[in-house]
Amino acid sequence: MNFVTSLFDLGMFAMQFTRLKHVVEVDRCGSITAAARALNTTQSTVTKSVAAMEQELSCSLFTRRARGVVTTEKGREFIDRASRVLFDYEQLVDDSRRERTAADALLRIGVSPALLQGLFNDAICRLVEARPDVRIQLHAVPSERGVRLLHRGDVDLLIGPIDTLSRENEFNVEPIPPIEAGLFVRKAHKLAKKKRVMREDIWDYPVITTDPLNPYTEELAKIRREVDATDAMRQFHIVNYFPLVSQMVRSSDAVSVIARTYAKTRAFKSKFKLLNIDIFVPLSMCCAWRSRWLPTRSARLFIAYLKA
Repeated sequence: MNFVTSLFDLGMFAMQFTRLKHVVEVDRCGSITAAARALNTTQSTVTKSVAAMEQELSCSLFTRRARGVVTTEKGREFIDRASRVLFDYEQLVDDSRRERTAADALLRIGVSPALLQGLFNDAICRLVEARPDVRIQLHAVPSERGVRLLHRGDVDLLIGPIDTLSRENEFNVEPIPPIEAGLFVRKAHKLAKKKRVMREDIWDYPVITTDPLNPYTEELAKIRREVDATDAMRQFHIVNYFPLVSQMVRSSDAVSVIARTYAKTRAFKSKFKLLNIDIFVPLSMCCAWRSRWLPTRSARLFIAYLKA
């Protein structure tokens, strides 16, 4: 079925539905004039609907009289069933609206890699300010788990690398500004005193990353293999909870990954130091959702804030 045929079928359904409403209202009001008034339409429109329905059914639905109409025996059987169809349809629409309203009041957001979670605080706060009725559930998850959660419908939106999420055929993706990341240490760290940090300097210290599959981990593993051919992943701390990552960095000589945007904040500068070394290219990001899911009003608003 092509697009034009689909539109034609939808148009025919709408026309038949309107005719049913007109016929049922004529029966309820007892006259075409009164039905037209109740439906806020013209008498000729209702008359045409009744005539078209009678022609399609090959029988008379009403007997015309001087002061109105009387429903025929065949008309009574048809109109009783039509009334039930209309009631069921209106109930279905009402139930769907209620479900949609409930869905719009809850927005479940996944963020991957987890270290990026804090970068979207502004968009979340703007949404909560604009929509105080909305409740947010935020999940910082590894890339692979985030994809599974979105596939299952356990999150409504997933923020992550566009290269990863655009490969999923069941997802729609909306690009958002890219993320630039660097390496950071505690302020008293030996590397913090270096004007220029070399790639080989990093491996004198433990390295913490949040996800074995994210692009930052892959780049670090590649650098590690330049100095040691052993399994690079066994040399990393893998911690998917950024508050713990920051605590580990603050209390040890560990090196970890941070978004450069967050590294400009006063809270970061009071405890940590961004190393003077460029390792990572800007990470192209997107917000993804299931193709078969129509984003709610709150989801569309959040995506707009992410892009701003």
